[in-house]
Amino acid sequence: MTVAETINDTFTEDPIRYCINLVLREARQEDRLVRQILYAMLSAYTNNPINLAINSPTGEGKSYVLTKVAEMFPEEDVIFLSHMTEKALFHRPGDYVIRNEEGHYVSIDHRKDEINSAIQDKENEIERTPDKNLKQGLEWTIRELEKDKKDLYKGSKKVIDLSHKILIFLDTPSIELFNAVMPLLSHDKYEVEYEYTDTHDGIKTRSNIIRGWPSVIYAAAVDYSYHERWPEIQRRFIITNPKMTTEKYDDAINCISEKFGVPDFVYQKTNVSDREKEDVRLIIRTIRGEILEMSRRFDHGRNNVIIPYNECIRSLLPRNSASDMTLVRLLYTFLSLLASINIQQRPRLSIFNRSDLTMRTFPFASFNDLNGALSVIEYMNGVRPYVLEWFYNVFVGSYNRRDKPDSRIITRGGE
Repeated sequence: MTVAETINDTFTEDPIRYCINLVLREARQEDRLVRQILYAMLSAYTNNPINLAINSPTGEGKSYVLTKVAEMFPEEDVIFLSHMTEKALFHRPGDYVIRNEEGHYVSIDHRKDEINSAIQDKENEIERTPDKNLKQGLEWTIRELEKDKKDLYKGSKKVIDLSHKILIFLDTPSIELFNAVMPLLSHDKYEVEYEYTDTHDGIKTRSNIIRGWPSVIYAAAVDYSYHERWPEIQRRFIITNPKMTTEKYDDAINCISEKFGVPDFVYQKTNVSDREKEDVRLIIRTIRGEILEMSRRFDHGRNNVIIPYNECIRSLLPRNSASDMTLVRLLYTFLSLLASINIQQRPRLSIFNRSDLTMRTFPFASFNDLNGALSVIEYMNGVRPYVLEWFYNVFVGSYNRRDKPDSRIITRGGE
């Protein structure tokens, strides 16, 4: 059976596998990395997004694989960033808001519409009334409303909404940028306020608000493990790597040759077509809608997945060091995510709330989700795969073949 036939067979049975297989036609030998990137991006639509770091030496294809997966997602959800300073994220376009009487932020545009509507009502009253005193009072009220409209900006704050967005850094972020976005990555607060100096029309302090928990993904060639904040980066990011094998290089060179050796219409017939990519985009949009529909009925950071074999997992979890807590969190994060992604293929419990007339759905995690979660976190300890492969395939093998310890005879003073 050809690769194309295999992909077509999985279109209806396993849509996610179909998406992965299609990307693998152009990102060959990178099954694990493609799955990790795909899952991290889909997590942006949940209430607990995943942050992913792809680290390897230059030229290993990390940005290529990242771009191939990202092009399958809605353009409005993916924000590509390059050469960003540590403050640039806080000055992106956003909506200006003010606090209302209930303490909630409301759009300035909404408040302007209310004021304009009030002004229009007063102007209509002026046209209808013959009372000069009433007209003067209405004109004074209009002037006050116009002043209120001009003063809206003075007390406003700009909200940059990053909820359900995917931020992709294609170049190595500076450590200063990590320091700036660390509160955003920790998921401690859904809104983070940032003060800055505004030099427009005089020097004054203003505030911007970052709202939402995006999925943040970066590709880096720099080794940050020496930095003092590396443990914090490890806790907030899943660290992974592309494959670095001769088999992968061989397949990649063949793919490049196939792409540039023939016209594009031939390449689309023999490898991957635009129509098939559109199929994947449709699948992603469908899954996106299902996850968003489920997530919006739960508070941010709240779990909505049922793991029926949770007691069994808990009895087997390691409990020896702080790193075990990070590993366990990763396992449960991916386990819940995969159940949400595959909700249409999973048993689920739906509960109708009579008080607010809403239906909440709780998918059950299957053993397939557990296997998928275990496989995808296999190399997520920050150690590069080629180091682990050398350790297991070379060092451990050599060590196990020895039948006695090495000995060295050191002679001193003629003894």
